[in-house]
Amino acid sequence: MNVLSFIKEVKAEALRVVWPSRKEVLMSLGLVFVMVLLSGLFFLLVDSLFFKMIKFILG
Repeated sequence: MNVLSFIKEVKAEALRVVWPSRKEVLMSLGLVFVMVLLSGLFFLLVDSLFFKMIKFILG
């Protein structure tokens, strides 16, 4: 397989890709932001609890 045929096959395959709609992208983006926010809040809570427990134990 030479380079030119490889490039042609890559181009043909790229044309067959079904790209998500704008609505799908925005829904996924919103879900990612919500999950990041919830994860951040969860780890903040866990970190705060560990900090308070260690502070209580060590005085």
